[in-house]
Amino acid sequence: MDPDFSPKSGRRFEEIVTDTRDENNLFDEDDGAIKEKNEADLKAVNKIETIYLELKYLDYYDILNVSRNASADEIKRSYYKMAREFHPDRYLHLNSDSLKEKLNVIFSYINEAYRGLTSSSHAPQAEIKPGFERDEDQKRKIAGQKFEEGKRYFDKHYFEQALTFLGQAVYLDGSRPDYHYYYGLSLSHNQKIREAEASLRKAVQLDPYNSDYITELGYIYLHLDFKIRAGNTFKKALKYNPLNQRASEGLKNCLP
Repeated sequence: MDPDFSPKSGRRFEEIVTDTRDENNLFDEDDGAIKEKNEADLKAVNKIETIYLELKYLDYYDILNVSRNASADEIKRSYYKMAREFHPDRYLHLNSDSLKEKLNVIFSYINEAYRGLTSSSHAPQAEIKPGFERDEDQKRKIAGQKFEEGKRYFDKHYFEQALTFLGQAVYLDGSRPDYHYYYGLSLSHNQKIREAEASLRKAVQLDPYNSDYITELGYIYLHLDFKIRAGNTFKKALKYNPLNQRASEGLKNCLP
């Protein structure tokens, strides 16, 4: 079998990453902020969108675009190339929350694939397809495992590593507010403030009476110097839990 052939999708990786789609269907409705896109940006977005949709079919070799018998140096070179190409910060100028979220997911899988292929027991791991299409119960189970691993990194203050696993947990199961909450906190610790805001807002949307979630969203607004919005958010958190000390401290910081 061709080593670069993806059996689930029936397509070579080169076909996946060069696939193009109708420009009118590139973005979700919330991506209207992307205007006057030049040709290079459109090509990049096409590639990002297509790979995001194909993740469920790719194993570690496919993700890093290397053959099954690739050397350690080849894997490393390809990893750095892919990491540069799909680093979320590279596309900040496109100002799209939806695209940033997809890039975070792709970037997390690139990191996981590299760890899998360079570990001492990479041979069996390499056949794992991180985003393989599974039934919903199995996806939730794997999301839980990703969350627990990310939470362990978070508790040790390894926020960059936490971001990888928590992002995957959110990708596999977006219905859990605690996944979005810790993902948002990890984004904040990695100085991805706007993305952190979106993730914490999602956590609050899923669990609107959780005082802790609302409080951390307030601190995001405070960081952005939106003191009125932050103050109102802290007041809301205190409404649901008057004993929330962190919300009380945040509210004091909003006073003139």
